[in-house]
Amino acid sequence: MDDEDLFESKDQDLVVGEWWWDDQEGSHNLTQGQKTDYDIILLSQYVYKPYRFLRIVEATLVHHPQAQYYYINYIEASDQHSDPSDAGYARIIAGGVGHRNVTLHFESKRNHGLKFLVEIWGHRAA
Repeated sequence: MDDEDLFESKDQDLVVGEWWWDDQEGSHNLTQGQKTDYDIILLSQYVYKPYRFLRIVEATLVHHPQAQYYYINYIEASDQHSDPSDAGYARIIAGGVGHRNVTLHFESKRNHGLKFLVEIWGHRAA
């Protein structure tokens, strides 16, 4: 049987609900979702906590917008350390893409601090 396309569909890449760390050259950037031309920036914030001797530093960022008209389409947490061996980790623990809120948790390597730039993009609900 031929691979006949009855619905005239097109091959397209669709990224929905995936997240990953950009682990090229040791960076630990968190990215989830996809930006579109209609998205606006809902939050741009720098997360910084200094190192503590022989400790792991943790931080939590909660984004509950005052205006509930926007849905999140794209989340990016970029580690700002110049040395990849100093990089920490970011993960989503609540909400996220497709939701109106998100909670991010950050964790450093032992004896290092946190330096992340967080951007959250979204669009107005229909």
